Amino acid sequence: MPRPQPKVALPKAPSRPHPVAPAPEEGPPAAPLWEADSTLESAATAMTEAPAAAPTPTSAPEPDPASVPVPMPPAAEEPLQMFSVRIRANLRRRAKLHAVESSRSLQEVTEAALTEYLDRQQGSMHAD
Repeated sequence: MPRPQPKVALPKAPSRPHPVAPAPEEGPPAAPLWEADSTLESAATAMTEAPAAAPTPTSAPEPDPASVPVPMPPAAEEPLQMFSVRIRANLRRRAKLHAVESSRSLQEVTEAALTEYLDRQQGSMHAD
C-alpha cells in the first residue's frame, strides 16, 4: 500500500489589527497594577460625589507630594504565579460576593483565605 503524501502547509496570513480592539495609545505609561485600584476608587468616588466647593482661604494646605508615602506593591519580594483550581459554583459565588462586599479583589480574598488556612494547619502540626 502506498504511503500517504504529506499535506502542503498553507502560507500564514498576514496579521491585521483586530477590528474592535482599540488602537494602542501613545503617551505616558500606564500606572502599575497595584496603583490602579486607588485610581479606580478615586474615579468612582469622584463620579458619585457632588462637585467639591471652591477651597476657602481657611482650608489646610495640601501636603507636599514628596512627604506622602508611595504604596508598595503587594508582596514585592515575590512575583505572582498563576494558580488555577476547580471549586464548587456556590463557593466561588460566596467568595466573589465577599470580595465585592469588602472592596477587595477575588485574588486578595483567595490569597488571604489560603494563607490563613495554611498558617493554621502548620500551627496545629507543630502543637502536637
